[in-house]
Amino acid sequence: MYEELLFPFSFWNLAMDRTATSETLTITVHSALEKLLVEQALLVAQELRRATATAPDGHVLQHAEESVVLHGRELLRRALELATQDHVDQAQKKMLPCEPAPVANASPTKAATPKKP
Repeated sequence: MYEELLFPFSFWNLAMDRTATSETLTITVHSALEKLLVEQALLVAQELRRATATAPDGHVLQHAEESVVLHGRELLRRALELATQDHVDQAQKKMLPCEPAPVANASPTKAATPKKP
């Protein structure tokens, strides 16, 4: 399952060159987890830019850290959830269907006789 995602590339360019204009970046992802990580990483970057742009003077670092912790934690939680669910789904596909086990000896079972004191 491959999927191509198109994203504006302006944030990454802006980090290196403040005069850069928006570009489009094509990324090929190979799984739902990769797609989630790419999409959410860009959202985290946008939130970080918003937090620093709106922070009052002297509080930029504090607002940036709060944004990264909040949105980064959610990104990691969602990635962990998707990765573990994918693992469970793959394990269930490999499991054999449940069936009754064959009996080795079909002789009737004798009840235990209570011992007399």
